[in-house]
Amino acid sequence: MMNKTHRNTEIGKQNRALMLMALESGPMSTEQLAELTGTPKDQVTRHISILRLSGPKQVYIANFVRTRGKGTPVYALGNKPDAKFELGGKASRLEKAIADNAAVIPTTPQPWYAALL
Repeated sequence: MMNKTHRNTEIGKQNRALMLMALESGPMSTEQLAELTGTPKDQVTRHISILRLSGPKQVYIANFVRTRGKGTPVYALGNKPDAKFELGGKASRLEKAIADNAAVIPTTPQPWYAALL
């Protein structure tokens, strides 16, 4: 007779196999994987984490799509580096302003700064 932990491990392996098969058709978000596999979204997130972080990486973040003001990762099969989430709107303008002013900021300590030390 199979104990509960062993049964859950087997179900988890089956769910991860379903997700890998679904991703063979192309990149998908967590919501799309949940809908396609019939697995709750929180479990899809857990299984994707396992596929990305345990052993050889099998799934990576291909890109992000904007949903409700935040970025939703889109997963794909493979062992590539994850895409970086880039903010749009005001945050990117702020980052640009900081980068533009980086050349103006002196890199050597100023006399007034030495007084603080």
